[in-house]
Amino acid sequence: MCREFVERILEAGAADEEFRVQLMERPAFILREAGFIIQEDTVEAFEMHFRDEIYPLMTTFLQDPNIMSFMSVRGAACAACKIAAWIVGTAVVAAAALGVANLTIATPAVVGLAAYMGITTAQALVIIGASVGVAAGDVRAFIAEICTHMGVCP
Repeated sequence: MCREFVERILEAGAADEEFRVQLMERPAFILREAGFIIQEDTVEAFEMHFRDEIYPLMTTFLQDPNIMSFMSVRGAACAACKIAAWIVGTAVVAAAALGVANLTIATPAVVGLAAYMGITTAQALVIIGASVGVAAGDVRAFIAEICTHMGVCP
């Protein structure tokens, strides 16, 4: 559901120039106003993440008149997954900073990851424990791992 929400926001940005300008200039503000949760202390990192993922794809969409929708641009589903996974990715990396061994199937960040990925909390714990991104405290790397594990990104 979260990924679909992001996909709809991106499609709206692709369809409307005024909204697209606002979305690209202030993605955290726009998404927060739409109901997406972005922690205040992660806004700057989120905006860099958003622009890195979306700007090249939006440029491709705008330059190719044969592409009918933003989500049909190659890589758009992967990028949408990475944007949507920001919420759970930041929560898991923050919780794991206290020690992965302290995480359980009842830890809210683990439950959130399981819900986002559509897996059990036990499976989520295995993914967290094996994650290079979590071990490094790198939210973007962890998000990429999530979306690859889900089969959305290569």
